[in-house]
Amino acid sequence: MDSYLSGEASLEGLAEQRPDVVLMDIRMPGMSGLDCTRRLKARFPQLPVVMHTARADAVAVLLAVLAGADGYLAKPVSPEELVRAVEDALDGTRPPLCPEAGRGLVKFFHRCGQSARLPEALTVRELEILACCLLEPDHKGIAERLGISARTVSAHLQTIFRKLGVRSRAEAARRLLGFG
Repeated sequence: MDSYLSGEASLEGLAEQRPDVVLMDIRMPGMSGLDCTRRLKARFPQLPVVMHTARADAVAVLLAVLAGADGYLAKPVSPEELVRAVEDALDGTRPPLCPEAGRGLVKFFHRCGQSARLPEALTVRELEILACCLLEPDHKGIAERLGISARTVSAHLQTIFRKLGVRSRAEAARRLLGFG
């Protein structure tokens, strides 16, 4: 296992080493762990990156996830928790999140839900499709995730757009998150 003291050094070294998983701190000399994660994920999208840091606030967790982190651990972490997180990152079946990170994400999405003014007329299926817009790049991905056809997704999205008074998936997603 290699260790790097800066984001720049890790980008250089990890390109040569090609590790199975990366543990990344947010605060590092020079480039931040968030910037380093963003650049790593751009070059190696399948490389699991788990933030291992002292910050456990909702903003730090959200920024790490938006940068591409696949998991988040707040220090201190027991050796057993660290091993489990690495195994989870490699396995890919569940994100390695410490309880603080999970609570932070839940609080963030609760706040988004409280600030969003979604019409009560949206059905459960329409809410599912709208949420999938945050996860999937296209109609086909949403259709596969939900086990329906891409044409059905398109029809639901047209209804959602009409109900929300928006013209695109991006506008609808911003509305879902309370930013539109």
